[in-house]
Amino acid sequence: MAAPVNTDNTRPNPMHMAWPGALKECLAEHLRLCAAPDEHLSADRHGLGNEKWQLEQQQTDILHRMLGLLSYAANPRHVDLTDHGELLKRIIRVYDEFQQHSRR
Repeated sequence: MAAPVNTDNTRPNPMHMAWPGALKECLAEHLRLCAAPDEHLSADRHGLGNEKWQLEQQQTDILHRMLGLLSYAANPRHVDLTDHGELLKRIIRVYDEFQQHSRR
């Protein structure tokens, strides 16, 4: 999908991309979970001995979403980050490191 063009046809208007905001929210959710894990336990299951399992499930969900967002950003078919070379390198490095770690 091509970016909309300014009326004077000099430069394309920037397109709104949802993934940066989604990635920031995912990271913020992870930080909130780390800072106050008890606040993320289900009230109806609190005290039943499965708190560790609940937290692991939430951490897994966050990680899965975060890696999906990074994978999306690393693919030039989805997001063109050629003008942000250093960011693109870091995204690819994080994603590759996770892939290597998950194969072990």
